Amino acid sequence: MVAEMTVRFTSAEDLLRKIMLWFHSGISSVEPSWREALERFSKVEELVESEDPEGPIGPPDAILGRITTTVGHGNHISTGRYRGDLTWQALQMKRDSLKEVFFEVQKLDSRGIWCDGFSLSCAKVGEAQGWLRVSMTFKESEVTENPGRFSGRMTALKSFAESQEINFGHVSYLYSPLLHTAYEDAVNENPESSIERHPNLARGYSWVTVISRDMVESAGGVDAIRTSGVFTDVIEFSSGACWLQVGDSWADFLGMDISSLHRVFSPVLIPGFPIRDDLSGVSSHYPPQLVAFDRPAGAN
Repeated sequence: MVAEMTVRFTSAEDLLRKIMLWFHSGISSVEPSWREALERFSKVEELVESEDPEGPIGPPDAILGRITTTVGHGNHISTGRYRGDLTWQALQMKRDSLKEVFFEVQKLDSRGIWCDGFSLSCAKVGEAQGWLRVSMTFKESEVTENPGRFSGRMTALKSFAESQEINFGHVSYLYSPLLHTAYEDAVNENPESSIERHPNLARGYSWVTVISRDMVESAGGVDAIRTSGVFTDVIEFSSGACWLQVGDSWADFLGMDISSLHRVFSPVLIPGFPIRDDLSGVSSHYPPQLVAFDRPAGAN
């Protein structure tokens, strides 16, 4: 699963501050001790050479960080181990040309083999100012198998959303970060294009959807959204943006009538006519396309 927020940035320095805030809050939301371990890196890191692709990759019980940056128009990509303040200094030097930043944390077991971890991503839309898309990935099973960690993730998302000028956000069933939403996929719209062309419209709807103040007003206002009976959790942030959640778990969302959710969001959705992808939800390579489709003529 993937959680994504799209927030406003006003300068290269502001962009970097938001990236750092997202990474710090994201790491702490999963396991606070991991952030402490990452900050205590060794200048000479012990890496284990192994011909076995499933063999040790580092010292026993280590917490390893890897960061990948894309600068310019995607022509230069570099990856290196996370080095605390040294990494942030390196990002500071690249801030004017940063396009994407990907951060992966790996927890190793007593044999030095990967046993846990997560990733955080950031992508810029615009140049000197514009929108920053941030995301984190997690397993659907965390909702029930590790409720403490899952609660921490949700708290970090809400805290980040509260402190930013929100464009749009969602928690959805996707395999990779920063992809199309299910709705964008159904209307054949590219995320970056939809953000730039329709900044005051929603890119879809899901288990959790976050919309800006303008979108809330266009949808009838927060009171109308609450009384629709669709959402179990409606949180209005100080900015006027709203966190709209359907049920306590993903399973609750799967059991609902998706068309009722579509009706609430229809005034603020990016334009397009949803087309069903027959592969969606059938092949393990595709996430389920949970959007409302009009019934074909003559259907009961």
